[in-house]
Amino acid sequence: MEKRTLFSLYFSIVAAILGLSIISPLMPSIAIDLKATGVWMGLIFSGFAISRAIIIGSFIGTIIF
Repeated sequence: MEKRTLFSLYFSIVAAILGLSIISPLMPSIAIDLKATGVWMGLIFSGFAISRAIIIGSFIGTIIF
């Protein structure tokens, strides 16, 4: 693999992990404020992960499913 491809893959993975690690500690307080149930919290995390997969997939050049 080319260095450029590996760098973009590495950057994408770091961005996804960083995004989840920033959001995760804040979610319980947001859930309490909005009176969200566990189902809604799961949908929020799933939506965030799916949107990251689509963005990262388009960034790399292929859509990841």
